[in-house]
Amino acid sequence: MSDTIVCLAADHNGVGLKAKIKASLVKAGIRALDLGPYTSETSVDYIDYAQLVGTLIQNGDCDRGILICGTGIGMSISANKLPKVRAAVVHNYESAGKCREHNDANVLCLGAWICTTTRISRSAAYGLRRSSASAGMCGGWSALRPIRGEKWCSPTASFDILHQDISIS
Repeated sequence: MSDTIVCLAADHNGVGLKAKIKASLVKAGIRALDLGPYTSETSVDYIDYAQLVGTLIQNGDCDRGILICGTGIGMSISANKLPKVRAAVVHNYESAGKCREHNDANVLCLGAWICTTTRISRSAAYGLRRSSASAGMCGGWSALRPIRGEKWCSPTASFDILHQDISIS
């Protein structure tokens, strides 16, 4: 895990939690790259930070990511629009581990309004350390196939339905 680089970003709602999680990761010997923002005084658009982390994951510049907004949901939706990104909303220890183990998530999305700092810091570190077993589980991602009308960005269950008729006859 010491060679793994984890990039962290948040919107203005998650700045405080991000700083605490970064400190927890560094203390655990995990390389953490804080991409901002660094103050909660100015509102920022979570989409910009989700795209930044997602792009670094796509390019192989970071191995894993942590995104924080009010609920984690907006970050997850935005990050999952990018190929090679498998973002999962995590609110507790169990979901942090299972999103890696069963879904091979490479980005944890956390909710600053939802989670307590101590519990989520522990959960994030646990989720980052878990290995993926999804390849051997009922066919893993290869079992997912697009239905008519879906456009897939990647073979990782991240898809967009873009101006397509998805009615099934």
